[in-house]
Amino acid sequence: MSIKEKEHIFVSYSRRDDAVMRRIVTFLRGKGFGVWVDNEELIPGTPIWEVEIEKAIRNSGAIVALLSPNSNSSVWVRREISFAEEYQKRIFPVMVSGNQKTALMLRLITNQYVDCRGEKEDEGIMLLASALGSYLQYVPKNKQTIITKEFTKKEQKKEPIQTKKTSQSSTLKNRGSWIYLSVFIIIICICVFGSWWIWENGDALFGLA
Repeated sequence: MSIKEKEHIFVSYSRRDDAVMRRIVTFLRGKGFGVWVDNEELIPGTPIWEVEIEKAIRNSGAIVALLSPNSNSSVWVRREISFAEEYQKRIFPVMVSGNQKTALMLRLITNQYVDCRGEKEDEGIMLLASALGSYLQYVPKNKQTIITKEFTKKEQKKEPIQTKKTSQSSTLKNRGSWIYLSVFIIIICICVFGSWWIWENGDALFGLA
């Protein structure tokens, strides 16, 4: 087990995006990831709150930043991302609402984000889990089943092509066999006819008549 597997994922978000944050966190934990969320570990406004957030970011294996107009205007989200960058943490931006103009921070403009807006949420969360698993060198639960299904689908797609090639090959072999057989029969017929003709006309042919 690598060191990164033991490290948690820190989620940076705006309080106004609490509902979507909980859905994402629940899914990731269901896949076996350790996720740190401030509202579960701390009481906001207490003296130790800021210190514990800094500690959680320093000890994290990756940062998931939920992007929205709410988080874009949040001083604390910006501070958390800035602090994570200071410690060279890998940041996974996840857009949960808004668009690039209203939700994407300038400092994350070059980062490829996962789209979890509206109907894309379920697919986006699965892509996020896959990306986190690859980075943290961790195989989420059920991923092996997913890989097996994808492999089976690919093999099924390839099968008709292989069958077609095999069928063509068999046809060519059968056609070649018939050609050889036909030539052999013709040669036999020529030999038999030639022998009969020589037998019948041998005396005249050799001047014995």
